[in-house]
Amino acid sequence: MAPAAAMRHARRSPAPLAVVLFALVTIASLAFSLWFTYSGNPAAYFITPTRIWELGLGGLLAAGLSYTERWQNLRSLLALAGLAMIAASAFLLDGASPFPGAAALLPVLGTMAVIAAGRTAGTFSLHRLVDSRPVQWTGNISYSLYLWHWPLIVFYKTVAGKEPGPVPSLLLLAASFGLAALSFYFVETPVRKFGWLHTRAWRPLAAGAAATALVGTLAFVPGNQQERIMAERAAQGEALLAAPPEDFGAGAITRTADHTFTAASRVIVPDPGLAAEDNFDVGDCATPVDSPQTRECVFGDEDADFTVALVGDSHAAHWFAALEPIAKERGWRLLTFLKNSCPFSAEPRLAERDGNLLCTGPNDRTLERLVSGGDVDAVVTSYYANVNWVDSKTGHRPGAAGFAEYWNALAEAGIEVYPLVDTPLPRREGGLARDCVALHYEDPQECGQPRKDALTGKDLTREAAELAPEARVLDLTDAFCTDKACPAVVGNVLVYADQNHVTRTYMRTLVPGLERELLEAMGDRR
Repeated sequence: MAPAAAMRHARRSPAPLAVVLFALVTIASLAFSLWFTYSGNPAAYFITPTRIWELGLGGLLAAGLSYTERWQNLRSLLALAGLAMIAASAFLLDGASPFPGAAALLPVLGTMAVIAAGRTAGTFSLHRLVDSRPVQWTGNISYSLYLWHWPLIVFYKTVAGKEPGPVPSLLLLAASFGLAALSFYFVETPVRKFGWLHTRAWRPLAAGAAATALVGTLAFVPGNQQERIMAERAAQGEALLAAPPEDFGAGAITRTADHTFTAASRVIVPDPGLAAEDNFDVGDCATPVDSPQTRECVFGDEDADFTVALVGDSHAAHWFAALEPIAKERGWRLLTFLKNSCPFSAEPRLAERDGNLLCTGPNDRTLERLVSGGDVDAVVTSYYANVNWVDSKTGHRPGAAGFAEYWNALAEAGIEVYPLVDTPLPRREGGLARDCVALHYEDPQECGQPRKDALTGKDLTREAAELAPEARVLDLTDAFCTDKACPAVVGNVLVYADQNHVTRTYMRTLVPGLERELLEAMGDRR
């Protein structure tokens, strides 16, 4: 009886049922949006289920709010507060903000406040601003403006290879308004006012169906073509990896020249679209930044008579792909002590002082383990050089003395120390190097950057080695760069997996070079 009564009531007054339905959809979508956005999946920004709650809040407003002429000043203040929230979102949210999670509540609730306030009068009213011709005109062309602005930004970044500065941003804004106005007056308005569409009820539906079919067809054809190209590249890539030529990867670069492609093929491995999956991978051996203890992992022959430890942050971790095959081939035992964002130094990074990392304590415990264990013969270490350090007033650049302190302690315990100079940085303006390569697949030369820009000058390895004379520095920069440039693709291999880590595929091509450098530094000790 109760459901029947509810249905009869809903037929007489549909608003309560609409409120319930909108509320259910809004709550479900918002919960999903929060979870999916903070899971880190980039699809959260684009898919409909993470966005429905925004429309649902508008539906709740329409179904549950009655317009009133009362409380003019109070509603004016509500409108002002909403406008302030919308404006604040423009300054508080940026490309790094997880969206559309909780961050989207700020502009959405601000918009709701402006709509809920309605048309107001009085001291604090926004009606003069809202009624002004510029605002009304911008509102008219707003959908066209929405459609035009992003393609222009993407086009600029693709052509210029960098983010737009203040002047280009203003020019892009002006171009967006100009194209939006042309679209509104010569496309949108004529279509809306086309008389044929208004003479029969079925005609708008037919036109919409035809447009949808056309767009679907146009989207399918290039998509199908792209799938075929990707399948061909995947097959060529597998064949190349199965039988790599001598000049594959790092074998194709010298100080005076580099070869983007070998004579055998023009395919790039890993494919730029899959590069993130080819990032360094040490499984659970990569310790989280907030862990008080750095994990110890064992690889290779556990009964070996020579043990090497790989120690440091993620830039030590990406060398694992090159060091592990060497250890396996030579019968060494390989230990890892890897902690994300934590260089193996006694001095703290600025990020640790600010409470964002936990490094020096775990590093001290790792040093104690290495020194007191009695089973480690050599340590290979590296770190991400483009970081800032707390100035400990040692007379050297901040950070250098901290490395030297640990290296000297290891040397005093009879442990050989082999610091690796950090890998060069890829281009940073205009997006990731892998994205540039995807756009310029046939000729990715422009996706590299000058050697002087790739080497930041912030690497402390050699300066620290001057304070720790037993340390023997290994430098494979020439396996990444010529005298002039550091390419994004070398010998058919994509060099960078993300904004600073090297792909496992390229690291594996460095095995001969790293082995040569390491054995030369070890001399007759191994």
